[in-house]
Amino acid sequence: MLNSKIKTLEELSVSIKKLKEEGKKIVLSHGAFDLVHHGHFNYLKESKKLGDILITSLVADEFLRKGLKKPIFNENIRADSLASLECVDYVVFCRDFGPWDIIKTIKPNVYTKGEESSHQLKNPMSGINKDREAIQSVGGEFRFTKSIPVQITDIFNAYSNALPTEVLSFFEHFKEKYNIADIILKIEQLSGMKVLVIGETIIDEYRFMSPLLGKANKSSAIAARYLGKEEHAGGAVALANHVAGICNNVTLLTYLGKSKPREGFIRKSLHSNVQPIFCYSLNQPTIVKRRFVDESNYAKFFEEQEFSKEFLPPSEEKRIKKYLEKNLGQYDLVITIDYGHGFFSKELIAVIVSNAKFLALNAQTNSGNVGFNYITKYPRADYICLDELEARLASHDEISDMEQILKDSLYAKLKPKKMIITLGKAGSLAYEKGVGFAKTPVIPISNIVDPIGAGDAFLGISAPCAAADFPLDLVAFIGGVAGSVAVGILGNKTSVKREDLFRVMGFLLG
Repeated sequence: MLNSKIKTLEELSVSIKKLKEEGKKIVLSHGAFDLVHHGHFNYLKESKKLGDILITSLVADEFLRKGLKKPIFNENIRADSLASLECVDYVVFCRDFGPWDIIKTIKPNVYTKGEESSHQLKNPMSGINKDREAIQSVGGEFRFTKSIPVQITDIFNAYSNALPTEVLSFFEHFKEKYNIADIILKIEQLSGMKVLVIGETIIDEYRFMSPLLGKANKSSAIAARYLGKEEHAGGAVALANHVAGICNNVTLLTYLGKSKPREGFIRKSLHSNVQPIFCYSLNQPTIVKRRFVDESNYAKFFEEQEFSKEFLPPSEEKRIKKYLEKNLGQYDLVITIDYGHGFFSKELIAVIVSNAKFLALNAQTNSGNVGFNYITKYPRADYICLDELEARLASHDEISDMEQILKDSLYAKLKPKKMIITLGKAGSLAYEKGVGFAKTPVIPISNIVDPIGAGDAFLGISAPCAAADFPLDLVAFIGGVAGSVAVGILGNKTSVKREDLFRVMGFLLG
């Protein structure tokens, strides 16, 4: 438990003693918090208003059962989620059927429950009566907080009513095959995987504009007022951060422009468990993609790109090749993200393809490389993830059925273990020899803020799953969840974390 808010009962009692000596009023809340929703948030915020310090007693796994089922999220995930809330000062595990020992040890001034449980007081043998007796025995006050009535089944049913029949059918069948707790356990086991991400760093700049000025005087150009800007570290940096959300040991090999490297900004943008290795292209800046957007809805007016298509200087390429030849074998997974801006020469590709233990690959089609950056320039990969346009361009086929393009054209030529084509609003199509096709619908859990970066999130989260040989349909599902989270984020402002995945999967499958 790395979060400093999460304490053992012994540690907590020492801290609370000092806080009481300072005159602080201590409030204790209690619950399972297995799938946190706005009713929980309200309960905790209302509890905090009753004092200075809020402690949350969290029911440990061995004492939390829903019929014969285990909790959706294990106690460490639930504790970390609670500790991330600003209103919660401390979290302590309750390793009993009630918080009675915790109450007697720390002697809080107030103990709270949501008013929806008040009817349980009518039963003298109920746990809530024991709670009240325990807090009163130490001179504390028992208080109910105002509740927002919430039923998870009601939330899901309301959400489900808005979904197409085929999407509902998919989730019903998927839940029969996979248990949410087992999926979470499998993802947590990826944390020890050693991963190398190779690709170009891109600075994504968003310039927010107001288009209300209309047409410029004596010109056909549209005039807009500049309101501000944001910069995000994108490209391979964003991909590495996504991977770092589920894998603890990530190395990023990337190149910057020597003239304007922005190295300090990039280092600050990387997660603490991502170790960068930088190389430098002499005659260009670090790639910048500058987007001019309507600040009210992020609709894009215009984009300018700052980059050169020169390959790396021979001395830098020699240094990279030497590193890769020596070290590629020690990585469980190598993810190559090729944005088509001059990083991957034929020689560099040959080294990667020949030495990677498990190679995950995407060669992106974008406005800076259309027609010149196909996946087919790589002779092999173990896992390939492309979008529909990239797949059609690489196969030179605009009209054929996507199953035919995937299996008979790209898969037959490149022979990966697994391959997935993302289809935007249509979800994804995956294929594996001996398994066949797996179709996954789009997972519409976020309002679409910005689709940029969703493909990188899909690749970054699904590639470790593919390397660990998860079933094909599970790889596609987990990647789809990551993509659905990413479209709710502007650019690469934040990355997809395991808690995001678990929250969405718990909602869909719990």
